[in-house]
Amino acid sequence: MTEEKFAYEVDFYRQALIETVAHVAPDASWKIEVPALFARFETLSRDNFACYRQVSAILLEDEQDEVRLGIIKLLQSTERRDTTLSALLVLLALKQKNLRAEALSAL
Repeated sequence: MTEEKFAYEVDFYRQALIETVAHVAPDASWKIEVPALFARFETLSRDNFACYRQVSAILLEDEQDEVRLGIIKLLQSTERRDTTLSALLVLLALKQKNLRAEALSAL
């Protein structure tokens, strides 16, 4: 994936996560509530796992709480396990008290 396409993916997910967090109930399954976003994320994880991991890692470290919460919810919905992303979720849980429950739930 080119740098330009990668930057587009990060920006796409950042915007989609902000919008989704604003409109979906906190306890809702994103797999059901936002099937198009979920399907795109699942496809990325299946077709280009390295990009999926890198996009997820960048979004987990985003400055906006909505983006971090959104990627946590999306990762939780995918049910795909990865030690690198799990470690980032643990670090997020330790550092971000307001996202702790969601981050631990995603593990």
